[in-house]
Amino acid sequence: MKRILSALLLLVACCTALAEEKPELTPAEQKAVQENRKKAQIRIREDEKYYTDQERREIGELYKAWNNTPKLNERKTIAQKMLRRYPKSNWTGCIMVVYSNINSKYEEIRLLKQTVRDYNDCFYGNGTQVGAEARRRLVKCLNRVGKKEEAEKYLRELKESYPTATGFNGKFINEQDDDADADVDEN
Repeated sequence: MKRILSALLLLVACCTALAEEKPELTPAEQKAVQENRKKAQIRIREDEKYYTDQERREIGELYKAWNNTPKLNERKTIAQKMLRRYPKSNWTGCIMVVYSNINSKYEEIRLLKQTVRDYNDCFYGNGTQVGAEARRRLVKCLNRVGKKEEAEKYLRELKESYPTATGFNGKFINEQDDDADADVDEN
C-alpha cells in the first residue's frame, strides 16, 4: 500500500511539474494559435494535390516513425526518404526543422536555409509555422558560428514577416529566447 501511495504521489508531482512548464498564453497568443492551426489544416490538405491516398498514407507512416524513433541514423534515413520521395509534402517540411538539428553545425545551417527556401509555407498540426521556426533556429546557429550580419537578416525577416507565428509552446516565435528549442514534433 505504501508503494502505491508513493507511486501516486510521485506521479502527481511529475504531472504538476509538467503542467507548470507550459507557459501561460496571452489572449493574443491564444488567438494566433487558433488562426495558425486553421492555416496548418489548409496546408496539410494541400498534400492531396500532389500525392495519392496511398502516398499520403506512407507519408503519415514515415512521419509517425520519425516521431517514434530515437535513433539518429534511423531518423536521418527517414528524413532522406521523405526528401527524395515526397519533396512537396507538408510533413517533409516539418521533419526538416528537426532533421537539421541532428547534423553538424554547418550542415545544420545549410539544411535550415533549404527549409526556409523550400518549406516556408509548411505547418505542424499545432500551428507552428516551419518557415518561422527554421528562421529562429537559423538565427541561433548563425550567431553561434559568428555570422552576425546574416543572422541579423533572418531575425529581421522573422520579426517583420512573421509577427503572429507561434512556436511549439504557443508563444510568439519572434519573442522566444534561445532556450525555446523544443524538438517536439507536434502533429
